[in-house]
Amino acid sequence: MSQKRNSQGVDQKIDALAARIAQSSGPLLVRGGCSKPALSLHRATAEIIQRDALPAGIVAYDPSEFLITAWAGTPVAELQRATAEHGQYLPFDPLFANDGATLGGTIAAGISGPNQLLHGRIRDFVMEVECIDGRGNRVRGGGKVVKNAAGFDLPKLMVGSYGRLGVITEATLKVLPCPPAMRTVVARCQDASAALQAMQTLGSQPLPLAATEYLPDGRLLLRFAGPQASLPRVVDRAEHLLQQELDELEQEQAQWASPPWLNTVNAEYLLYVVHSPNQMPPLINALQERLGLDLRSVTAHGTASWWVADQQDDLPGIDERLREHRAAGVVVRGPVDALTLLGELPWLSLSRRIGRAIDPRGVFPQFIDGSLDSPAVGAKS
Repeated sequence: MSQKRNSQGVDQKIDALAARIAQSSGPLLVRGGCSKPALSLHRATAEIIQRDALPAGIVAYDPSEFLITAWAGTPVAELQRATAEHGQYLPFDPLFANDGATLGGTIAAGISGPNQLLHGRIRDFVMEVECIDGRGNRVRGGGKVVKNAAGFDLPKLMVGSYGRLGVITEATLKVLPCPPAMRTVVARCQDASAALQAMQTLGSQPLPLAATEYLPDGRLLLRFAGPQASLPRVVDRAEHLLQQELDELEQEQAQWASPPWLNTVNAEYLLYVVHSPNQMPPLINALQERLGLDLRSVTAHGTASWWVADQQDDLPGIDERLREHRAAGVVVRGPVDALTLLGELPWLSLSRRIGRAIDPRGVFPQFIDGSLDSPAVGAKS
């Protein structure tokens, strides 16, 4: 069954937004649900496009085609409810949905949750986007059918762009059927190295792992997906491979729907860090033991971690340690005054070239050059 929402008046709203961008001298940024506020900041006084200026609502949803199209201001929670009614879900596990995250902000942040292991990250599920470039033009890229998606891969470009390459107005996502059942069990690990070995052992086997998450108390959460009748055998196989008895996790759905480690106070800095699996144990030692950071979670088979720092003076030391371990991070929440990227950032040079091509007037701020004390100013040409 196809669901459609009347888009009368939306075109006028988008045209007004495009005219505003075309007339702006910048810097200009979008602020959606404010669930990840540190990503939509700029050191210079920026003109902010607030959420009410963005169109919201589901444009089209055809469960038989496994596609849902919505305006950028649509809350992710609304998409989750709509797809759940038809036994489907967003496989990339969007975070911050309970905090009001929007579709556009989720794409621009490019952050996927722990339950991405079965099918992939958000960049694998954004099929088509419409955005407004720095000239005020409405640009559409990708396609609802892969064979029709010719030309530049605009959807993947907008994933993780932090609003620096354009304003997303609409997006089409691929959805998938919900797994028949989920079960989470808990392994005990002596340290991060043991946890990494356990994740790699299980990851090398044909097991339906939906998520792995290592917590600072030594617990390793393992979430399996599949038919209810098959999950006991899956857990037995995991116990055999890890050579330990695995405990059942109580309140399994609540743990994954709203991870407790996302909760921070205003004075804390929540950091998202990506790294290679083999760098995970030494990086934890460098950040936790040497800098005193608070490790919250390690997910995605040891390739992503979440941290909390208490003060801004910690950030230069974190930046240095991430560079030493060839890792990269970003402050997602906290009292910073600009987008704060940390660690090794080899993509910055290319992103600036793309930004100048898409936004020659410099309406949107460029990415910083990797230095914490460099102003994130837009390019003027």
